[in-house]
Amino acid sequence: MSSKKSKKQVKSNNPTICKSSSDDLNKSATEIEQPVESKWWKFIFGGVAAIILLLMMLNANSVGSGGDDLWYGTNGEFVLRYYLDGDTSCLDYSKIDYHNMTHNYGLKYFAGGGFDIIPAAISRLFHIDNTLLVKRFCLGFVGFLLILFTGLICKEIRNWRLATIALLMISLTPTIFGMSFCGGQDIPMAMGFAMTIYGLIILTKKLPAISIKGYIFTFLGIMFAISVRIGGLMTLLYFFVAVMLELIARKDLRQLFVNKNILQIVKILGISLVIGIVAALLGLCAYPNIFHEGIVTHISKAFEMVSKFSVRIPFIYDGKMAESTNPPEHYLLFSLLRTLPYYILIGATLFLAFIIRVFKKYRKTVILFLLFTALFPPIYIVASHANIYNGWRHLLFFYAPFAVLVSIGWYELIEWVKPKKLKETIYYPIVAGVMLLIVSPTLIWMVKNHNYIYCYYNKSVGNPYLRFELDFYETSATKAYDWLRENELNKTDSLVTVSTKIFTPVYYAEMLGDTDHVKVFTTSYMGFAETDCDYSIINYHVIQPKAIKSFFPPKGTIHVEKVDGNPICAVVKRNKLDSKGVKLCKEGKYAEAVTLLDSAYKYDPDNFGIWFWLGLAHYQTKNYEKSIEFFNKDINFIPTEQKMALAEMYNGASLYELKRYDEAIKTLHNAERRCTEKNNLPFIQAHIGLAYFAKKEYANAIPYFKSAMPTYPFLANYINICMMNSK
Repeated sequence: MSSKKSKKQVKSNNPTICKSSSDDLNKSATEIEQPVESKWWKFIFGGVAAIILLLMMLNANSVGSGGDDLWYGTNGEFVLRYYLDGDTSCLDYSKIDYHNMTHNYGLKYFAGGGFDIIPAAISRLFHIDNTLLVKRFCLGFVGFLLILFTGLICKEIRNWRLATIALLMISLTPTIFGMSFCGGQDIPMAMGFAMTIYGLIILTKKLPAISIKGYIFTFLGIMFAISVRIGGLMTLLYFFVAVMLELIARKDLRQLFVNKNILQIVKILGISLVIGIVAALLGLCAYPNIFHEGIVTHISKAFEMVSKFSVRIPFIYDGKMAESTNPPEHYLLFSLLRTLPYYILIGATLFLAFIIRVFKKYRKTVILFLLFTALFPPIYIVASHANIYNGWRHLLFFYAPFAVLVSIGWYELIEWVKPKKLKETIYYPIVAGVMLLIVSPTLIWMVKNHNYIYCYYNKSVGNPYLRFELDFYETSATKAYDWLRENELNKTDSLVTVSTKIFTPVYYAEMLGDTDHVKVFTTSYMGFAETDCDYSIINYHVIQPKAIKSFFPPKGTIHVEKVDGNPICAVVKRNKLDSKGVKLCKEGKYAEAVTLLDSAYKYDPDNFGIWFWLGLAHYQTKNYEKSIEFFNKDINFIPTEQKMALAEMYNGASLYELKRYDEAIKTLHNAERRCTEKNNLPFIQAHIGLAYFAKKEYANAIPYFKSAMPTYPFLANYINICMMNSK
């Protein structure tokens, strides 16, 4: 008896022995034999999942909030108001100025309230003011569900052992773990796709029988994915592909058509069609606009808007500024290769190496389906030249099936190298130890940078600072405000002014009830020197690397937020020398302005925001050499057409005053060519004429004097002199 049992056990534990033949594709999915495993793996899976959930909930409170958190969260609030209060603001955000929503008029088309309505409802129900914190906990939980469903997919196609590997692979992908607390669209949409894939694998496995469980998860996944973002409609394609793969591959299902089993065919296709349509319709209810424009019009406008997304978002790529409307070649591929840990890339390679073995051991239709769901989205995005930025965050929904394939690669390697006589109780702890060593560098990085895990780059990049985007969600701004609030703002009862580069801290201060003693407002990075405030919060996103390298963090910085030791956000205590000097310049008080601006320059020579104003102040106080020095310093730093035109205008005038007429004429002609401000053109033309006049080139001077004379009537005398001397 024990001998028979031993033989059976040996057969069950050998992963290469299963019912496989050339006709495997025609077999029912339930005929693929699964290896026997210890019951402890189910508990190990559950334990690992519980630890991941605990860590995610603990980390939710330590992460900041970004612009997308605010805008999508506000969209969720308005969708909730639409259904509960009849508020129709979500139908046209261009008509409201609420939390900087005016420019987000397109949200009603492509961003549903399916997820964001949840934290909005919780905040309303329990009267919680800090809605951003509620949202982070909700996002963390949805991120956990994404991780969980990835593991459950592996359980469904193999066993709990593979499922446990999948939990670790996806949770130890920093982009996934880190973005589980940011945004409000990418992770929830990815979770909806993962749930849909899980449901489809279950229901197709049971065909031609009806799987209630499979249909429920498929229904919920489709509905949730669509409710979050209009791109969730792609889950309907997944539904179609999954069912068609089974119909094409399996003889028992094809036989239904051969035998004209109409009742069974209608039951399979009919239920699938109803499930898909109803789920899609319910998901679209998260876009109240469909009740006003109609479903077809809404969807067509949404896809038109997404395919022609015109918003230009700059970002740092390989040390240079790039734009989302024209991303660098292979941007998506290189983003994946640079931000995925090596063990993920190795796992993908292992899957390809073991692909023949995999097709022998697993349901072939499932592997084909997983390959489709993992490869189709990135291929489509690249082929369609979609507007993408911030790495691959818009592609997160491809990652669950990809992580499953990666996990299969590692699983098959572990099973392949396993010594036949070595007990599992010895072998798997050794494997666990080796895997811990492999993932430990990334794990340690995640722990050290737990506030900014989504900023991860692998070692192929080296130090990404100044080469690639780090805090692309700009969550550091609210973390910096937290520090400022705790360490500086509580020291005084008088009104404190704070400038910030991103709008989020403005809303954050309002939400925390700080507006009675704190005024927070936005200003650009380039306008830092002009901003009259007590403190500034500056994060380095979408800023020229040259400006960051020379000026960031600025003089007066009292706190820095860091990623892997690199500063990404600074809290600056302002001395106001620069802003007061600029203000005097704007008021025309140049002599007073020079004194303050010179002091500001001595305090911080790298403060590029004052260079232009120093040039102007010195010009107006007739210190022309200094004026040229600072104007040249400014335009040689980060040149723009507007800056170049103004600098060359004043430089040309200074050169004229210094009697360097040839240089003046050349510089002023450049200014004339660049000039887009009509009010400046007479000034330029007058000085060109004066320079020619000084050189006694009267014929050349006359047309410029005539052009400028309506603004400067005194030039009539110069014209008369020119006419007399040119005869």
